[in-house]
Amino acid sequence: MTTAYTFELPCQVFGIQDAPDFLYWVSKRLAAGAELLLIDLHEVESIDSSGVGTLMIAKNRAKRVGAHLGLCNVSEEVRLQIDQANLIERFEIFADLADFKYQIERRER
Repeated sequence: MTTAYTFELPCQVFGIQDAPDFLYWVSKRLAAGAELLLIDLHEVESIDSSGVGTLMIAKNRAKRVGAHLGLCNVSEEVRLQIDQANLIERFEIFADLADFKYQIERRER
């Protein structure tokens, strides 16, 4: 099984101020050949439009190189905010890292 890398967003509100560090991490992992990236949102209580846009940029970067990018520990509030942007269906949401690995492994069989 390929190594899965997890990024824990260390903020209560995910927005433009967090985008540079987050996108740098995504780009660095993808450039190193990572195929599985999981974004852990357990500390995030809210996400603004910049945060949703940042997640879409990361998702598109992963997709371009054939990598999987998933979200986990998504609160109902954050899920609703992503849904209000009409983007919820673009993200794969998992319970946790183990669920992410399991689901990806099942697809690859």
